[in-house]
Order: sequence, then C-alpha cells, then structure tokens
Amino acid sequence: MSNKMDIVLRKEQPEDYRAVEELTREAFWNRHVPGCDEHYLLHVMRSSDSFIPELDMVAEVGGEIVGNIVYTKAIILDDNGKSHEMISFGPLSVLPRFQGRGIGGALIEFTKNAAKGLGYKAILIYGDPLYYCRFGFVAAETFKIGTADDMFSPALQALELVAGALSNIEGRFVEDAVYHVDESAGKEFDKAFAPKELRDDLPSQARFRHLAGIGIPRKKPNENDCNVSSSSDDYLKRVTVGERKPHNATITLMEYDPHWPDLFDREAKRIRSILGSRALQLEHVGSTSVPGLCAKPIIDILLVVADSSEEQAYVPDLETAGYALRIREPDWFQHRMLKGPDTDVNLHVFSEGASEIKRMLSFRDWLRTHDADRENYARIKRELARHVWRNVQDYADAKTTIIKEIMERAMS
Repeated sequence: MSNKMDIVLRKEQPEDYRAVEELTREAFWNRHVPGCDEHYLLHVMRSSDSFIPELDMVAEVGGEIVGNIVYTKAIILDDNGKSHEMISFGPLSVLPRFQGRGIGGALIEFTKNAAKGLGYKAILIYGDPLYYCRFGFVAAETFKIGTADDMFSPALQALELVAGALSNIEGRFVEDAVYHVDESAGKEFDKAFAPKELRDDLPSQARFRHLAGIGIPRKKPNENDCNVSSSSDDYLKRVTVGERKPHNATITLMEYDPHWPDLFDREAKRIRSILGSRALQLEHVGSTSVPGLCAKPIIDILLVVADSSEEQAYVPDLETAGYALRIREPDWFQHRMLKGPDTDVNLHVFSEGASEIKRMLSFRDWLRTHDADRENYARIKRELARHVWRNVQDYADAKTTIIKEIMERAMS
C-alpha cells in the first residue's frame, strides 16, 4: 500500500534483515547514549516467542527501506496479581535523512489499525511523550499503570485500541525479557558493522536522561498489607538486613530435581543440631517441595520457634553456623528469613501458632496431590518468569491471583 508521499509500507522479509538492522543502527546511533544496541535488540527479537511477525513492517521510499517498526507481546500485572496481555512496539526506526517526513507516523498509524484488527486492545511503549502524543498516546499514569518497578514515568505511554481496554486495570507494565539486552553481546554484534564515532554531548541524550530520571512511586507502601507493599523498593529497603541489590533480570526456573528433598534433609539435620528443642517444627515448603513442579533452585524451609520476634533465642546460634539474617518483617507474622551457609536456602522463621504456617503447608500438600492445579501453577510461573523483574519479590507478588485461587480450594 502507498500514500500521497510515496511511502510504501509492507511486511519485513528475511532478505531485508541486514538492511533493516543497518537503518536501525543509523537511526539510534548516539541518540540516547553513546553508540546504541537497538540493532542488536532487533536481531534477537525476531526469534523471541513474544515477537509479532504480522506487525513487523518496513517503509520504502523509491525502493529503499527507510523505516521499520516491530511489536512484541507484553503484560500488565494488576494489583491483584492478574496478568493482562498487551502489546508494545520498539524499536521504531527511520533513517536520519528521512526523519521529519511522516514515515514514523505512517508506520505507527498503519500498525495501530492492523493490531486492532488482530484483536489486540491496547499498546504501551516507552518513548518521548512530546512525539507520541501526536498519535493518541497518553501517560500510562492516566490509567494508574506504572513501570515494572512500580513507578509512574512520563516516558511510559499508553494507547487504547478498544475504548475502555485499560479501565480498572491498575498495575505494572512488564516488557518481555527480550528487552533486557546483553550489553557485551550487543557490542560483539556491532563489530560486524562499520565503525562510527561515539558522542556523549547531544541534546537528544540530555532529553533521554531527563525523562529517565523522572519517576514517582505509584503507591505508598501499606505496612499492614504484605501483598500490596512487598513489591515496593521502600518496603524492601525497610525489611532487608544488609545490602539489597535489584534483580533486574528474568527468573531462572528448573524442572523438578529429585535431589531437592535430600538437600532439605541435610539442612534440617544441621538446623536441629544447632537449635535442638528450640526448633519446634521444620518443613520443606515452596516449589522445590512439590514433585513434578518447576522451581527456582532454592530450598525453602519453614522453621517454627516459640517466638520469632525474639531473635536472640535463635539467630546468633544460626549465624555462628554460617546462616545470615536477610529479612525482618515485624508487621507480617514476625517473619524472619535467613540464607544458608552453603546450599542456596531460604529459611523462613515463624512463631508457633502463626496462621501463615497452615497456609504454607496446605498449599504444598494440595499441589502434591492435585495434578491440574500443579500444572496450571507451573504454566503461570513459566509465563511470568520470562519477564524482567526489578525484584524477585515482584515476581512472587505477580503469582498472587493463582495462589489465592488454589489456596481457596486447599483451605476449603
């Protein structure tokens, strides 16, 4: 199809790949930072499960490819932990000498309509609002949607393809993991292209830094509601003992390993030898305790003591043996969490009689004996694990809805 400006839009073909990567590099070189990695992002994106080939369009002028737009699937995780599929585009690339001639706008408008025809309901992107407002995008904050790390950012823009599509979906926008670019791999990929000068003094870079530096928390932490506040950086900072580093990566899941119970048995024996009768109960919990369930390769252990708030009664002895106190949550069942000395262990400590103990064990026992719920839980875990998470706790919070559904059956 063509328009009066003689811009021809068509789907990208494999024989176009190198030319499109070249133009993407030209479009983004020194635009946001010295150099760029958008051409490498495009290169790996095409093989991602999230990539939408039907919306991979190029623009031609006089037979030359001068622009490209690509889309991926993304999600919004609402505040109840439910996942809502959306789409996102980027990189949107136009050769510098053709910028300002409506090519980017033509690609956006054409693919907006195509995306709606494919049944997609909304688009969320990161970009300069001064540009994208021309095409109907508004700040995602308008819909109370924030970034993956729960911030309102002016660079996060949203567009409803279907009226009301974003109404009552308050939560966090999470891009696909493909956008988490390996910088070293990107630099290696760039060696196959002609050398270009690096600049760090351009107005577009200052604008990018300005937008990236603006952000306000989407909601204030509520200390009495763990499910609401735990995803907040402020909350995690308060409850973490020692240094806390953001995760900023996908989640690694492994298929069930029959040796995981052996690792639990070894740790349980060590803990009993340290605490003796003070260890009122020790249980293997979490996904590694459920045969057939994929899991992060971390052994979760439940330790019940008389009073978990009385740290002097058990923490010093555990620390002497190599354990390290990492989490202190006085407002959530006086929960404490320690890391193991050699095996990757999360040792969760609760007071005798805490209601969370029954919940953890009921959830574990239900999944052990109910195949359908276990398989559905695994499916949700794998879907969420593909995304980049600022904090591992954010990934855990995203499972709230499915856990609640299963827990209602387990506790009935």
